[in-house]
Amino acid sequence: MALIHNNLLINRNSQRYAPFLLNLITGRRRLLNNAELKSVCSMMSMQNVDMYDMGDLHLYERLRAEKQFVDDKERAEIEKGMLDAGLFDIDTNISDDLSFTAHLTWDCNMKCTYCYANSYVGKKDILKPEHVDSIYNFFAILLTRSP
Repeated sequence: MALIHNNLLINRNSQRYAPFLLNLITGRRRLLNNAELKSVCSMMSMQNVDMYDMGDLHLYERLRAEKQFVDDKERAEIEKGMLDAGLFDIDTNISDDLSFTAHLTWDCNMKCTYCYANSYVGKKDILKPEHVDSIYNFFAILLTRSP
């Protein structure tokens, strides 16, 4: 994964899944074709938009028009709206409804009605007790730290 314009680039090197952008501010998602992926990877190596070539700039403008990329003003407006709605506390940067999931094992039949992990059938990774302890300790510290 890589970060570009408040987006995570996911599945960049996957042979199995299509690459896509996930905007961390707006939640928008967009699949990328091969040419777009190449252009986004090119953009990631640049310091700022002024360094983009014409192809990169064209894709950048298209992603801005689609609201996949947002500028600092739009980001500030979105964050203010989220703050006003009580979706996060600016003093701690931790949402009141923070949650996480830890998969202890993939050794199951994936037949639960809510299962989204079919692609993991047969995977034999098991989370070790020390990993569970580390996860617990991380969240215990995160949730009790002072701003």
